[in-house]
Amino acid sequence: MDSKGKGLCLAIGSVAAIVGYMIWQFAVVGVDTAYDDVQANLTAAADGTGIMPVLVILIGVGLIINAAGLNGIRGMVGGTAESLGIFCVTAAIFMFVVSLGGIVAMGEVGSKFVEASDGAVALATAGDAAGAGAAAATATTIATAGGYTLAASTAIGQLGGLLFSIGFFAIGWAYKGSDIKGVLSFIPMGWLAMLAGAIGLVSTIIIANVVDIDTSNQITGIAFLLSTIWAVLLGVKLIGEQE
Repeated sequence: MDSKGKGLCLAIGSVAAIVGYMIWQFAVVGVDTAYDDVQANLTAAADGTGIMPVLVILIGVGLIINAAGLNGIRGMVGGTAESLGIFCVTAAIFMFVVSLGGIVAMGEVGSKFVEASDGAVALATAGDAAGAGAAAATATTIATAGGYTLAASTAIGQLGGLLFSIGFFAIGWAYKGSDIKGVLSFIPMGWLAMLAGAIGLVSTIIIANVVDIDTSNQITGIAFLLSTIWAVLLGVKLIGEQE
């Protein structure tokens, strides 16, 4: 892969993934929805089933393209830190892509949950207590299944976030002693990557356990945004280089 290809993969892949992530967090789930509020998450996922294929493409394909670019720049600075960092970020991307299955499943389960819940309300309004009770029991069963799906997806996401943070901190450590610059030469690429990694580490290790996962997810989003800026700065610089 030439420099232009590496740069395009880094820039386009990272931007596509962060756009998909932000749409999911703000337009589908919502900033006020607690991660452990299963019913609210199921309802939000059901409402977002229409744009689910778009999110899967943006996040899944974007991350994979970004991983191709990241592995393409392996050896730019060399050393153990760079190799470890790229390996960890690649592993994190794999976990994020796997967790997309949980998002799709939440949409399907959410649709069935909303259908059962609305049915229970309609039957209760019509005076069919037995039917309403059966529909409510079905909704509860579906919500339980959704809770397991949400828990698994959250666990995978948290572990992926930890690996991602370790990886970017290691990449930053490798780059901070090099003279490699992004398209904005006054921004130190090493320190930017280390900042993204450090914020992610504090978020996943400390905030997720001391405060809550909702706050952790929001702060980890800042780390993802900084890593996207890093990828775009380096990617655009590589696009303009001649082999």
